[in-house]
Amino acid sequence: VLASGFGLQRTQQRIAGEEHWNEYLRLRFPKQESQLEGDSLTAAEQKTKQRQVHRQRMLALGRTITADPSHARAHLRLAAHYITRVEDQRLSGRNPHMPLAQIRQAAVTSSFESAAERDEWLSRPGVLGHNRRLLDKALAHARHALSLCPLQGMGYVYLAQLGYLDGDDSTASGHLLDQALTVRPFEARIHEAVGIEAWLAGNLEMGLDHWKQAFGLDRSVQRRILKRLAASGLPAKVIIDEFQPDWESLVFMKDLYQQAVPENEYKVVLAGYAEAARGRADNQNGTDAVTSWLQAAKAYRNLDQSNQAQACFENALEENPASLAARLAFGHWLHSQNRFTEALEHLVWAARQQPDDEKLQRLVKQCRRSAASDGTTRTR
Repeated sequence: VLASGFGLQRTQQRIAGEEHWNEYLRLRFPKQESQLEGDSLTAAEQKTKQRQVHRQRMLALGRTITADPSHARAHLRLAAHYITRVEDQRLSGRNPHMPLAQIRQAAVTSSFESAAERDEWLSRPGVLGHNRRLLDKALAHARHALSLCPLQGMGYVYLAQLGYLDGDDSTASGHLLDQALTVRPFEARIHEAVGIEAWLAGNLEMGLDHWKQAFGLDRSVQRRILKRLAASGLPAKVIIDEFQPDWESLVFMKDLYQQAVPENEYKVVLAGYAEAARGRADNQNGTDAVTSWLQAAKAYRNLDQSNQAQACFENALEENPASLAARLAFGHWLHSQNRFTEALEHLVWAARQQPDDEKLQRLVKQCRRSAASDGTTRTR
């Protein structure tokens, strides 16, 4: 009877816990409409919205483990959310340019005479301050998650990242990361974390090896790795050669490098992007091929490679002579090259398709005048 009663109680706990867990999953994976609404917000509004959703997720996880204390995944996710919350709060704190990994490294390599001295240093406002309490909670939830389910690889990663709070050294962290790889050898986030640890320790080759293993497994992890590599100053050509990014990755790299790196590095990425776009176009038909040819042409235009750009524009029109996008793009490019007579053919064709486009009509008139003037000059 006691066994039956306990079994019934556990079943009720699981049912109650799953209700709140499903609420968390709905918040974590919102519907497409909700994501589109977020696109219309300003950067500040998006940040406020993200923090609000983060709090809602944490509340849902808290309700999950209150209803079902044995919900291993909820404990692990709550640990992750506490870490994320601290990282976010530190960005507006006293020392925003010192990430948690550097604080941990400093704590591990420092020769504190006692646990009390270590705790005093960690609790300083410029180090962890009040965030120490949140990280202690993250550590406790990660430990509890592993006690409930030892096969959760990220649990070992969190213990490796937070164990310094209780005095663990780099050797202990290394063993925990090895355990994470043992239980989840194909999880991208674990290879990402192990790569970061190797990178911080100065073992760049090992770090790159783990990041390469993670690169093709998870798109979000892949993008975080690309951001780290760009920030590290590793040459773009080395990144492309070592990681062999696919088309979507090259698009991300192009946008990333356009924002914040030296122009010569951006041009390396842009050249790789242009080459990949041509390769895609060769294996496509119709509208898809036209789009790829135009993407390549735009890249070559930005690289000041006129012959390559023209060839791509011409290939786009060969694929579909009735493509308005191709006619407009080629016409605008020819106009920018002062090849007015050639540009006129394509711009006039496009203007007939869009008679209400006043800006295009004005461009056609200007192009006619320039072509006539150019012809007169040549006659003289």
